[in-house]
Amino acid sequence: MSRKNEEEEFIERKPFEGVMGMSSNVRLIDFLMAHPFDSYSIKELSEFSGVSRTKIYDILPLLLRFGILKKVRDIGSITMYQTDLSSDVTKAIIKLNSSILDVVVDEELEENEEAYPAPMPYMPPIPKELFVYKDQKRSDKRIYEDLITV
Repeated sequence: MSRKNEEEEFIERKPFEGVMGMSSNVRLIDFLMAHPFDSYSIKELSEFSGVSRTKIYDILPLLLRFGILKKVRDIGSITMYQTDLSSDVTKAIIKLNSSILDVVVDEELEENEEAYPAPMPYMPPIPKELFVYKDQKRSDKRIYEDLITV
């Protein structure tokens, strides 16, 4: 597989990292933006983001300083951290990530345009008279009317 194809495949899987680079900082921020409502310890941040604990300790002061991450609570000697959604920096990162995803999704839709069926045209409701059973002997007899929802 050529280098260009590898890059395109990576961008499809992880658009934010594909555009911003594959550094530990970006990988951690990408993980935090994908899971903004959960809280994590340093160990969990390391395991789930794929960034070493040592690097997390290096990055943590910056994330706290710029309001990307906040301390939520302490459980014994373990501090739990969560994405700070009230921060302007976090909002800007989410907006950037969303814009990158929009481009990737639009490209994907253009490539697979034929794979998606055309939307169905508006169909007016079927008149209930079509479901009225008309007996030769009893013209008022109605069958199935309560079983069919239109």
